[in-house]
Amino acid sequence: MAEFLSTGLGIGIVVGVCALALILFLYGVFRRFSRCSWLSWQILILFAATFLLRFLPASDSAAVNAALAPIVLFAAVALVLAIGGWTRHGLLAYAKRPPAFFRFTNRFLGGVTTVLNFVTFFVVIGAPVLVALPLFGVNFAALDPLYASAIWTNYAAPHAFDLVVIAVCVLMVRCGYRVGLMRSLWAILTVLLCFGALVLSIFLANKVPFLANWANALAGNFASLGSYASVVGTAIVAGVCFVVLLIVIILISALINVLMKKLRTPTALRAIDGALLAVIFGAIFFAIAFGIDFGVYHLAHGGLENAFGAIAGAVGSAAEGGADALQGALDSVFAVMQRLEQLFLSSPLSARLYNYNPLLLLGQG
Repeated sequence: MAEFLSTGLGIGIVVGVCALALILFLYGVFRRFSRCSWLSWQILILFAATFLLRFLPASDSAAVNAALAPIVLFAAVALVLAIGGWTRHGLLAYAKRPPAFFRFTNRFLGGVTTVLNFVTFFVVIGAPVLVALPLFGVNFAALDPLYASAIWTNYAAPHAFDLVVIAVCVLMVRCGYRVGLMRSLWAILTVLLCFGALVLSIFLANKVPFLANWANALAGNFASLGSYASVVGTAIVAGVCFVVLLIVIILISALINVLMKKLRTPTALRAIDGALLAVIFGAIFFAIAFGIDFGVYHLAHGGLENAFGAIAGAVGSAAEGGADALQGALDSVFAVMQRLEQLFLSSPLSARLYNYNPLLLLGQG
């Protein structure tokens, strides 16, 4: 590593990274800590809490173990996000007439936080990849010093995959709270209205007399297309109708959004509205996580081979060597899933979610 950094390319990379860090720091200084995103701090605080999981004993009840991990994780995420929201509210209120020390700290921490947000993004993506590479038999000589270090072996590698779990959970819950239930329901309704406007436009272009006549007149300009001329004419008229209806939907949507902002102005209503969708998004996160875990467990323990055993026999009887080819594909999937299982079990929080999967317990029951 030292030899690489001493080369021209290595020096260029170091200079570029330092320049980028300086730009991000200055951006954070101007934006201030009270205004920039605290996502990196929230993720890192929750990630640090996963080091305490070894002190949390497992219950004798499988149902309790299955419910404990998601409940504790969601409660921890909600608590950290709530404390962050209350702290930001207090800082913004205090920032109206701040002393000089507060102004300096606010800007300095803003710069640090902006750089940390950028670094955390790449760490969340890179750390699990570094753990997965040896599991899948990918070895880079340049990474040997990292893998040999005590920090990586004793602290980073055994917890790296939890960083992804924490980051995705925080993002989903945070997104749910920010959007709110009313906005999400209106967004779904808006999509349905747009689809309905498209269907209505096609209906109007065909059934309303003056629009149908207009479509026929336009089709005359495309007589060279033959039978497709009428389709083109109708499509143009339907497109115009759709644009008009879409403008109406956009205007209505803008009005509704203004009304919803007024309704969400009281802090209590905004908190309740955001909390409802945060719970829904949290449930979606755990449903996806448990679904992926169940799929990996099922495939890593021969589920695919059992399901396609009869197909392998049929292929073998129909074509020579067909069963061997299918068996080779099944063995490849089995090997990949086993390595994914090792990755999921490499960190304490991810391992708890994997081992105490409610879907797995239901399947065993």
